[in-house]
Amino acid sequence: METVAAAFTVHLIVCLRMTVVVPILRIGPGYWKMDGRILDGKTIIEQFKSIWDQLKRLKHAFPNVPMWWERACKQRIEYFLRRVKADRRRDQRALENFY
Repeated sequence: METVAAAFTVHLIVCLRMTVVVPILRIGPGYWKMDGRILDGKTIIEQFKSIWDQLKRLKHAFPNVPMWWERACKQRIEYFLRRVKADRRRDQRALENFY
């Protein structure tokens, strides 16, 4: 931050320069949104808690929380939830074929 004399006036201009660390933009499949119905079973919640505990232990290995979230948590959680949803679809399909 600095102040600079403004021309033809008795006022000062206040210049503030800020930098923001922005993660690298990843081009991929796009926006993903979790289906809330996935977390309705006790076993799924227990599995998720186990994964979350593992991820929390990795937090100290990253310089800040956003980087930890982007590089460790986000992909792992999304992979877990997609796998659970695919398993449910497969089980549902097998049940429909059975009947």
